[in-house]
Formats: sequence, structure tokens, C-alpha cells
Amino acid sequence: MSSARPAASATRALAWLYAPEMQRPLLAALCALEDEVGASLKPGLDHQVAHLRLEWWRAECTRTAAGTPSHPLTRAAADCLAGREGAPLAGLSGLVDAAVWDLAAATFETRRELSVYCERWAEAIIVPLAGFAAPEVERAAGRALGARLRECELLAHLARDARAGRLRLPLDELAAAHVDPERLAEPPWPPGLVAL
Repeated sequence: MSSARPAASATRALAWLYAPEMQRPLLAALCALEDEVGASLKPGLDHQVAHLRLEWWRAECTRTAAGTPSHPLTRAAADCLAGREGAPLAGLSGLVDAAVWDLAAATFETRRELSVYCERWAEAIIVPLAGFAAPEVERAAGRALGARLRECELLAHLARDARAGRLRLPLDELAAAHVDPERLAEPPWPPGLVAL
């Protein structure tokens, strides 16, 4: 299996660069899976085609969690985790859940919705990595860390995502801060948004 550095984002490339050699194949496979699932969000892709792709990926995540992956990337991730106790890739469908949310350009009404979104991503990426690197770490701790990492990542791309129609802050918090959601796409941000 290739443990080539992920190409999609600088964040993923840096994570791979500083990961111990033995963790790189799993990280590369998970990042490649994230890219493949995320390809359903490419501008210009027919909406129905995007949904069909995501349905296929959801089925593949189910197969992978059951121990019968069919795609080369899911097989590579499963091979990295072979012999591990439990179902380390049981949360892989979190990538699909996040992509479906993003495809719909759904907004987060509350902090809880944003947290669930981030936790689903964490179950797919960080929990398997944490379980591989430190099996003694509880799954909940990996999920909590991953959710915070994902939220930081969303905040780093706040304006870009807002211009794509994806608001990454809860609407109730924006309303409480008296910030018009349209302002997310237009830095510099007002003091209320910066404080939030």
C-alpha cells in the first residue's frame, strides 16, 4: 500500500509529514478516502450524480465496517487496522454524513448541530488514527479531540466556505452576536463576529 503524502490540503500534508512512519499508510488512506468522498461536492458536478456517488460511498462504508471493503482505499485502510479489536472503521460513514450536509449547503441552527457534524467527521478520521496510534485512548477522547480539530479547520476556511454557501457557525450564535450571516463571506469581520 502506498503511504504517499496526501495532496488535497496543506493541513493533511503536514499531519502526514509529522506522523510516525508506521502511521502514515493509515493517514494517507483516510485522507484519500476523505478526498474521494469530498469529490461529490465539486462545483459543476450534477446534483443527482453527487447523491448517487454518496449513496455508493455510504454502502462502501457499511461494507468496510462489516469487514468486507471493496474499494482499494477502504481495503487499504482496513489492512492497516487488521487484527485490531473492535470495529476501528465503524464511523467511516461520518465522511458521507458531512458531505451530504455540505452538498445541501445546510446551515447549523445550533451549536449542537455543529458539534454533531464535527463529531461525525472525527469518528471517520481521528478515532481510527487515535486507536491505531494509542489504543489505550478512549474512543470518546479521540472523538472530542477530532471534533475540536475539525471545528478549527472550519473556522480557518470560514469566508471561503461562506462564499460557497456553507455557513460554519450556528445561526443562533450569529443572531445572539447581532451578526448578519452574509458577513461571514466578507472579511474583515465586525467585532461581534470576531468575538464569536
